[in-house]
This record gives sequence, structure tokens and C-alpha cells, in this order.
Amino acid sequence: MLALDLAAAGWWMMWEEDMIIHHEPSVSRDATRRRQLGIRNTLWTLWLRRPARSALRRTRAVLAGAPKDAATPGAVLEAAASLPWVLRHRKVVPEHVEAGLVLLEEPQSRSRARRYIG
Repeated sequence: MLALDLAAAGWWMMWEEDMIIHHEPSVSRDATRRRQLGIRNTLWTLWLRRPARSALRRTRAVLAGAPKDAATPGAVLEAAASLPWVLRHRKVVPEHVEAGLVLLEEPQSRSRARRYIG
């Protein structure tokens, strides 16, 4: 969400082909809970910053790709329980930022980075 807010404020972002970032999730934390929080936070980001039509479309895509176990409905329930907070803090990104996000949807769907496993 920080990246969306920076883009909305006029900051530029770029892809650096030579940059490699390694993420090593903590082995002492509950991987299933971490996944649940990841799904919840993704839904919050969609609902807080994307236009309604895009938020709905991307919500369906996220949930279609999420594992069919107890963590996914738990994430949806947590996100939905915070709907009043989401609506109070909703600030939709400008059209030019949304256009860039739409361009990223297809490559993002092929990425291994958003495989909610664990």
C-alpha cells in the first residue's frame, strides 16, 4: 500500500533487473497465520486503494488463487470485519496509477510471489 500511496503522490518507481531480494520467512512464526494475514492484507489494500470495480475483480482473483483451507475464509472474515474501518480510510488511487496496476495484473497472475502457501 505504501507503493500505491507514493505513486499517487507523484513518486516514480522502476524495475531494476539486476536487483535480487531474498526473503526468508521466520521459521518461528506460524506459517498458516502468516498466510492468512497476507491474504487479509491483500484484500485490505485492494479495498482501500483500488476503484470498486477493480477491487471486486481482484478480490475474486485473489480468492480464486488462494488455498482452499481454513486460513482463506478466516482471512476473508477478518478483512470483512474491518469493513467500517476500510470505508473510513478508503482513498482510491488516481486514474494513472490504476492504469498501471491494471497493466501489472496479468504478469502478477503468473508470478510465484503471490502463491499463498504455508
